[in-house]
Amino acid sequence: MSTVGVINYDEMLFLDAEDLAEQGVALAYEEIKSKFQERGIDLSPIEEVIDNENGTYHVIYGGKTYCIYEDFNDKNSWVNATVALFDIVNSQLQELDVCLYAINNGNDLGGLILTESEFAKAREQLENKTDWPEV
Repeated sequence: MSTVGVINYDEMLFLDAEDLAEQGVALAYEEIKSKFQERGIDLSPIEEVIDNENGTYHVIYGGKTYCIYEDFNDKNSWVNATVALFDIVNSQLQELDVCLYAINNGNDLGGLILTESEFAKAREQLENKTDWPEV
């Protein structure tokens, strides 16, 4: 099965989970927010709470606090930052036909804005499940 045109990787936002975890969620969010604005979709602001003295990093959106790390050595910070970012974005898109999907992970983490039909087509045509976009 041909994979030509299944996913437009030129549209991928390079996010890098390590960068997100190193107090980069708000910066990445602003880039994502501008891509959605190009589509006429406004995302709400978020707040970062960085306490370098105590070594904590949190992101706040919609009354929910996402803990990225409680100390500088938190081994889950990459995952926490990734989950927080995608949850914050996608929670605002529930009534729409688009979603921010994760491609790859870790330092290769990217995000793609896809409609439900683009997502379904990608999963149908990409033979390797590890290549599938994920929410």
